Amino acid sequence: MVVTIFSAEPKTSRDDLFDRQKELEALDGLVKRNRIILVTGIRRIGKTSLINVYLHEFVRRNFALVDVRTSGNSFRGIYDTFTGVLTKLNRWLELKSVLQGIRGVSVLGSGVSLSWGREARANLGEVFDRVDSMGVRTVIALDEAQRLRGSVGGVVLDTLAHCYDYCKNIVFVVTGSEVGLLKEFLRLEDTQSPLFGRHIPELRLEGFDHRDSVGFLRRGFEEAGLPYEEGVLERAVEYLDGVAGWLNEYGLRCVEKGVVSVEVAREVFQLAAKLEVEEVTAYSKNYPLILEALGRGMRRWSQIKRYLEQRLGRTLNDSELHRYLTNLANRGFIDKENEEYTILNPILAKHFSED
Repeated sequence: MVVTIFSAEPKTSRDDLFDRQKELEALDGLVKRNRIILVTGIRRIGKTSLINVYLHEFVRRNFALVDVRTSGNSFRGIYDTFTGVLTKLNRWLELKSVLQGIRGVSVLGSGVSLSWGREARANLGEVFDRVDSMGVRTVIALDEAQRLRGSVGGVVLDTLAHCYDYCKNIVFVVTGSEVGLLKEFLRLEDTQSPLFGRHIPELRLEGFDHRDSVGFLRRGFEEAGLPYEEGVLERAVEYLDGVAGWLNEYGLRCVEKGVVSVEVAREVFQLAAKLEVEEVTAYSKNYPLILEALGRGMRRWSQIKRYLEQRLGRTLNDSELHRYLTNLANRGFIDKENEEYTILNPILAKHFSED
C-alpha cells in the first residue's frame, strides 16, 4: 500500500492531510472575506502543508506559494520573491498581455523577471494593479514572511498596503513561525506603518492533541501495512507530543526500518531536541539557560533572573533579561501569561524538563 500520511514533502491533497478540515474551512472563510490573512504556529506544526492543500483543493487555479526564507534583506531578494510569485501566476493568467510596457518587467515564455536596480526598478504597485485588472481571484501565499523584515522590508509593506486598498481580486496569505517578529515586521499597531488600521485576521495553527497524534500514527502505519502496538504509539506521542513534523519523521523512520518501536521515537526526540536547541543557541548562548530555568519550574521574572545570575556568575541587568525574554517570545520559543513564562515548543519543554 502506498504511504500517503507519512511523507517527506508538504501535502497537496486533502486526503493526505490529517485532521485539519476545520482549519481548512476556517482559512477558506477568511480568504473569502479579507485581503490579507496571517497563518501562524510553531515550527514543524504543519503550516506549509495546510496552505499547500488549501491552495490546491480550494483555490485550484491562480495561486502562488513562495518560501521567503532565503530572500534576504535586499532589494534583489525582495524582487526575486515577487518574481517567483509572478512566474507561478503566469502558469494560469498569461500575464504578458497586462504587464507589457511596465518599466523593469520582462515576460519571456513562462517566466517573469522584475528589475531591482535603482535605474530600472519595477513599480510593484503598478505590477499588481495590472494583475488585478484581469478580474480573476488570485491568492498569493508568502511563507515565513518575517524573514522579509529589515531596512528594505518597507517595500513589502507598501506593496501589501497598496493591494489591500486597490486590488480587490488579490488576497495575500502571510505565514510565520516567529510570530512576534512577523507582527513586528508588519507593524500593525504602528501609526506610521502602511498597514496600520487594516483588518488583518490571524489563524493560529495548534498541534494535535494526544488522541489525534495517536490517530495520525495509527493511520500512517495502517496505510504502510506495518503492524504496531497501541502502547508503542502512546509512548511515541509522549516523546513527540502533537508536532506534526516530528510525528511524520517518526513514521517515516519506522517504515524505513520495518518496525514500530519506542526506540525510534526516542531517536527522533533526541534529534528534534538537538536541532531545536541548536537553533535557540544560534541566537544567543544564554537563551538555553532561560529555557533551563523554565523547564525546572522557575517561571517568574525574579526566579529566572536569579537562576541566570547563578549560572553566569555575574549580576544581570533588568534591561538585559528583558531583551532576552522579548527576543525569545518574538521568535516563538516562549510565551508570557499572568506574569509567568512558559516554553511553547513541546519538544523543548520536554527536553529542558528532563535535564
